[in-house]
Amino acid sequence: MGGSVPNARHCAIRLQEKERCNRLLAEAHNEVLQLKSDRNDMEAELLQAAETNRANEKKNCELELASNCKSDEFKELEHLVSELQAEKAKLEKEKMDLMQQPKGEEDSSEVQKKLKGAVAKLRNAQEAMEGVLTCMSCMEVFQSPMTYIPCGHTFCKSCVESAKERHQGTYTCEECGGSRPVKSVTSNSLIDEIAGKFVYQKQVLSNLAA
Repeated sequence: MGGSVPNARHCAIRLQEKERCNRLLAEAHNEVLQLKSDRNDMEAELLQAAETNRANEKKNCELELASNCKSDEFKELEHLVSELQAEKAKLEKEKMDLMQQPKGEEDSSEVQKKLKGAVAKLRNAQEAMEGVLTCMSCMEVFQSPMTYIPCGHTFCKSCVESAKERHQGTYTCEECGGSRPVKSVTSNSLIDEIAGKFVYQKQVLSNLAA
């Protein structure tokens, strides 16, 4: 009888130790699960950051490509504007010189010949420039031009919106068709400014030729 009491106490102690070990194992298991969850969250954040970084790099490349396309187009426009302005200044000077000449100094037919020649040169430069400033959708000089990215093609704002309606609300470049998806559309203030100057100079040319 006396030996059974120590055995019972010993079993109780062993049971307590076992429960304590089970509790510690459970706590350790929960900590491991929490660490794994934290690690998964961190990996997801890193993947998201990497994806965002790749998207930003891609967008920057597209913007750079569109900028290069615009740069070439703007250089051509600026060159044509310079030629047109030079011809306009030359024509105005010749007209002023002819008006200031004394009567009888030069035959009127020669005067008309020079004037027509100057007007013809100016019109040639203007026609070349008009081709660059013409919307390929409405075939008119750009009105509030918008440029597609990344292709760099430019159309009137109204033509861009009309194309969007025809394609179920999706921006689609009329020149590229569906071969090159449009990422975004931006207003083109430089072409808008040049187009405005072109229309004004065209009116001035009409007045000079009159």
